[in-house]
Amino acid sequence: MLRLSLFSVSLCLLAGCGPSLKPVTGSVQLDGKAVGGANVTFVSTDGKYTAEGTTDDAGNFTLSCTAGQGAFPGEYKVVVTKYPKVTGGVPGENDKSIIDQMKKEMDKGKTGSGTGTPMPKGMKGAPMMPPGMGGMSTSGVKSELPEVYSTSEKTPLTAKVPSEGAVQLQLKSK
Repeated sequence: MLRLSLFSVSLCLLAGCGPSLKPVTGSVQLDGKAVGGANVTFVSTDGKYTAEGTTDDAGNFTLSCTAGQGAFPGEYKVVVTKYPKVTGGVPGENDKSIIDQMKKEMDKGKTGSGTGTPMPKGMKGAPMMPPGMGGMSTSGVKSELPEVYSTSEKTPLTAKVPSEGAVQLQLKSK
């Protein structure tokens, strides 16, 4: 009997038993207007699964997760955020005096003729990484959408997968 059970479980694993991904598409509107560039995240109510998508200019999204396109069946809380686009380059890149000073100090360090300038207060150990190069956090940056939609604990939005048709997410500013 034990062998038969183990054999059945083995066959099931090889055949791909268990939940399979279901396609999920939808749209996001805020006060009746399409929201482009929003991040849509489905978080399962049991905390096991997440799936994400980004809206296009018309507010439409398609979900995917680490297992592929779609989401696993279940009940989800829906988080919708939209952060401002980061523009520009390295902080201070337009400040020639700082750049020139840094170049001089770096050259001194190469020849051994100087000790260099200490990092400005508050910058010690801070990585100098231009925006968009990884390691960036949205910490302290607020979503352009109402805060109530920004976390799975607060959001009133829910969805079921598989859904009957596209998921329509109607956000309200007030």
